[in-house]
Amino acid sequence: MKNLQILGLVFALLIGGYTYKKYRVAPSILFPEIDVINTGKEITKLPNTNGKLRIVSFYASWCPDCKREFPKMLSASNSDLSDAEFFAITDEGYDKMMSFKQSSGYPFQFYTLPSSFDEYKIFAIPTTYILNSKNEIIYSKVGEIDWQNEKFLSEIKK
Repeated sequence: MKNLQILGLVFALLIGGYTYKKYRVAPSILFPEIDVINTGKEITKLPNTNGKLRIVSFYASWCPDCKREFPKMLSASNSDLSDAEFFAITDEGYDKMMSFKQSSGYPFQFYTLPSSFDEYKIFAIPTTYILNSKNEIIYSKVGEIDWQNEKFLSEIKK
């Protein structure tokens, strides 16, 4: 009976660990290699921003957490991170991307993927990455980021 309990506990821990990794840990992405579709309907790569920080947010137009986070990102882009480039990437297709971009009015650079988030192992949104000038991921998070946290902002600007 004790062995059965231990086996059950191990199984529960494995399922819990798998679920946490899948839905709460941002996957590693090689950003120079991903294809995106820009607002001109062209397949391209994310632009190099000549030494600037790049904030890349994977979002969906229907996502309540994304809608709550975008105004905070906008505030950060207008103050503490005014020298950074902000990219918003969806997998909803060109028409949805353009509709959201136009209705929201956010000044971010909008892109859609030619395939689904699943291809990049993104299973929860928002998933946000901050890249340095060498395209290295210096921060990543699944879920909302506190864009008003001064300590966080000063750390990523180093």
